[in-house]
Amino acid sequence: MIQRDVMLLFLTLGYSLMFGQHRIEGIIQIEKAVPIPYSNVMLMTDSQELMKGEVADTTGYFSFEQIPSGNYQLIISAIGYEGFQQDMRLVKDVDLGILN
Repeated sequence: MIQRDVMLLFLTLGYSLMFGQHRIEGIIQIEKAVPIPYSNVMLMTDSQELMKGEVADTTGYFSFEQIPSGNYQLIISAIGYEGFQQDMRLVKDVDLGILN
């Protein structure tokens, strides 16, 4: 019984490591800690396909969940502001902190 439970635990851990899903989050602000609410945030794959899209909330916060490991490009845009792009290799959860 114990051997079966231990084997099941290792199989579950191995599966989550191989097919891990990650989280990306950040806050969009201009200088002086002023948020840019409702900014458009897109996560693009290497082949320039849209992986996920999100709109930041009133505090400029955004997050993407259940993103597989891989190479991505984060693109942020908002009317009246200069756009932002960042390439990233995702292998674990990422907190981008404050982006300005």
